Amino acid sequence: MHVPVQPRSDQSGSPPQDVHIVPLAREYDRAVQPFLAHGGKPAVLHAHRIILLVPDSDEARLIGTKAEKALRNVATVERYILAADRARPTAGFQGILQQVAWICRTELESGNRVHINLSSGSKLVAFAAGLAGMAHLRPGTGALYYVQAGGFAGSLAESEGRDMSLGLSAVEELELMPMMLPDPLQLRVLNYLQYEGGWTEYRDLISYLAEVPDSGYAGAAGPTTQSVRNWNNAVTTRMVRTILTPLAQQGLIEIAVRGRQKAAHLTRRGLLYASITGLERRHLRSPLRANGPMTSTVSTISTTIHGRT
Repeated sequence: MHVPVQPRSDQSGSPPQDVHIVPLAREYDRAVQPFLAHGGKPAVLHAHRIILLVPDSDEARLIGTKAEKALRNVATVERYILAADRARPTAGFQGILQQVAWICRTELESGNRVHINLSSGSKLVAFAAGLAGMAHLRPGTGALYYVQAGGFAGSLAESEGRDMSLGLSAVEELELMPMMLPDPLQLRVLNYLQYEGGWTEYRDLISYLAEVPDSGYAGAAGPTTQSVRNWNNAVTTRMVRTILTPLAQQGLIEIAVRGRQKAAHLTRRGLLYASITGLERRHLRSPLRANGPMTSTVSTISTTIHGRT
């Protein structure tokens, strides 16, 4: 996808790559055709790497193998098993959201551009992948796009076992606009609660925040018992006012008294917000991002950028 960008490179000095995330279902043509030359015309999209998200089923694995064979001459192809859960669609949605967010975060932090195909997978996967892209992509760092089919099969036999859409008409890039998420420190607390599971006492949250560089919660409490008590009271009050209360007001956490201590835990909605960060457990104590709050993006306008006639 030819998106105007400022030249960037990762810390190793390598040039940025265009990485495409392509969920698979039965829309084989919408997944593959944009990357292939056709009728003497060049391919619509360019990719250095293509990440295929393949559902865990025999049929999907066959389609994945076919797609990989068709694409490996034009780009490096990687295959990930899609983290879906057919028995629990909500859990599957959260898993897909976290998986795609992790890929986005990893690639962007490596200096690459990320492009997500919203037309090649199932509706549930497209929605989850779109939200993950919204949370991580900014203009110039990638795009969400939709592949318009060139036509539709008149019968299942004509589609050769694929979905009923055939060929390629155009690829539409979706415009992005900013949307606010909780600030980075609030998101980090959601991540911590996600990996801790269950109820987490305030004192454990304070201890965790003190270990996060740039959190503003590190520092000596003082040499006396009274100064320690005063410091604990001050940082706890600040945590409740600036982190926990806003999260509770948004319905992302619940707060309750557990024994003699106050504690917090994630709601179902909070788990989705934690998942959309794509942060791994091993990075819980990494420095907060220096570029300010993570900004999500909402796709609002479809613009045809490439097509075949």
